[in-house]
Amino acid sequence: MPVSKRLKVLWASPERIPFPLDVSMSTKYELLGRHIEPHVLVWSDDYRPKVRQLKETRFYLVPQFRRFRLLQIMLAYPFILYPFVFWLLISKRFDVVLIRPGLQGIICALVKRFSLLFGTRFSLLVEAFGDWIEVPLVSTGKRFKWLNRRFLEALSRFSLTSADMLRAESVSTMDKMRQFASQKPYAIFPRVHLELFLDLNVEPTSKDNNIFTALYVGELIKLKGVNYLLAALQGIHREYSQVRLTIIGDGDCRAELSWMAKDMGIAEYVDFAGFLKPEAVKEHMLKSDVLVLPSLTEGLPRVIIEAMAVGLPVIATDVGSVKELVKNGENGFLVRPRDVEALTKALLRLGSNREQVRKMGLRSKQLIQEAGDLYTMAGYARRYVDTLHEAYQIKHGDD
Repeated sequence: MPVSKRLKVLWASPERIPFPLDVSMSTKYELLGRHIEPHVLVWSDDYRPKVRQLKETRFYLVPQFRRFRLLQIMLAYPFILYPFVFWLLISKRFDVVLIRPGLQGIICALVKRFSLLFGTRFSLLVEAFGDWIEVPLVSTGKRFKWLNRRFLEALSRFSLTSADMLRAESVSTMDKMRQFASQKPYAIFPRVHLELFLDLNVEPTSKDNNIFTALYVGELIKLKGVNYLLAALQGIHREYSQVRLTIIGDGDCRAELSWMAKDMGIAEYVDFAGFLKPEAVKEHMLKSDVLVLPSLTEGLPRVIIEAMAVGLPVIATDVGSVKELVKNGENGFLVRPRDVEALTKALLRLGSNREQVRKMGLRSKQLIQEAGDLYTMAGYARRYVDTLHEAYQIKHGDD
């Protein structure tokens, strides 16, 4: 890691970070804080602005309208977030500022464009995770989808062309970014760390070889396609009643999915476990046979990497960067989104062949081991600091 200059860095697109910080977050900022001075914007849980200093990292908690998205866009952004970020940029003199393409970071791109006017000289690093344009459009009505898409594309183009450097967690996401700014230097590395999931000092509940347990972990929202997984389970039970499904997570669609399982006559085979802490998720993975992720869109899914680390095969839709992780026929199967028949066949194929489950699980572990320190917190911090220094050098040279 470069150590010649201790960079002052602002994460200007507010994160949703719970306080007190969990072990992974505290470790992340502790490692980063050894080499840089981190300043992080966070959405507050209430309407009161706060500042929290934890060792080398300063967190600015920004008020939000959590349940009212329209108010968030119309009031919180222009009258709270943007003025505060503008004040930070002018008064704190950061070396590097990080944003995401879209509304949250647009004020930083504007200040960057007019840096001579405002007397600022920071490097701008734009980060993206998954498909940042398609995800917000899911809840948009058909009448306004085209207009909203053009608006998001315009925001993205302005942010990305203002950047000194780009960063993504996967090749497919970087390809999308480079559609707007093809000449920008870039870095690609994931934000997943697997220390917990590589440490398998947990005694799993012994598996019943007569039962095949599929596991889903993630939000219960339309984008995740869990309804297609339930439809596949219904089809399976017509000829193979030993399959069980555990669903870990919560979200707007939980009640609807629970009702759907009852209506399909498969409620007794589905366990809605709710939101669980990572330690509990790991225990469920250790006693499951396969992870299933039937998403309609994804970036680089953390849960797939975690499942591979504990030795699970994966059935997932071929969207986003999933194929960078799931090698079809090696450590799992890729299916088309919304294809219930293909999802059913993949589950039946593994459910009826325990030896294939074992071999694919071993291959999952091998792929993680071959990645070296790519999925460790130390590797993540090192790559991050190196990227921040590279972004700084692009703008400032040897200043």
